[in-house]
Amino acid sequence: MSHQLKSKRLKFRAFERSDAERLAFLLNDIEVSRGIGSMPHPYTIQMAHEYLDEIAADLRTFALEYDGALAGAIGIDSMLGFWLAPTLWGQGLMTEAATLMIGDHFERGCKDLASAYHDGNVASARVHEKLGFRPNGSSQVYSKALARDVLRHDLILSSTDWEART
Repeated sequence: MSHQLKSKRLKFRAFERSDAERLAFLLNDIEVSRGIGSMPHPYTIQMAHEYLDEIAADLRTFALEYDGALAGAIGIDSMLGFWLAPTLWGQGLMTEAATLMIGDHFERGCKDLASAYHDGNVASARVHEKLGFRPNGSSQVYSKALARDVLRHDLILSSTDWEART
């Protein structure tokens, strides 16, 4: 992404090595890690450092900062993915961030956008609904945090549905 995304309440930025402690704290919350299939629980500072090394050059994943502190992440690779600190849930912050990411995705001429959420993740389901995503099947996936298979609801968003969402 060659330009900076800006939101009224959130700062989009690259992850930094100095995020490790806060990242480990946030991702060690089972309410966050249970919604991310590949996220183990407990989540350690060492895991945070490894993750930060892994995504150092990733231009499609953004740290979300709220009131000067790391609050979550959002990115589009093969699909839209996001997470947010539970203390900030219910304020429309992720819908705000995802609206900017998706708008940019379609403005660049990209095609349909996939996303997903785990069964029982009502907050994520609601964010996807507000963004205009439609059901596109379901599958069983392994959740490292829960150490078991969970039902994943697969979703799709077309540019037509995106434009018609209001």
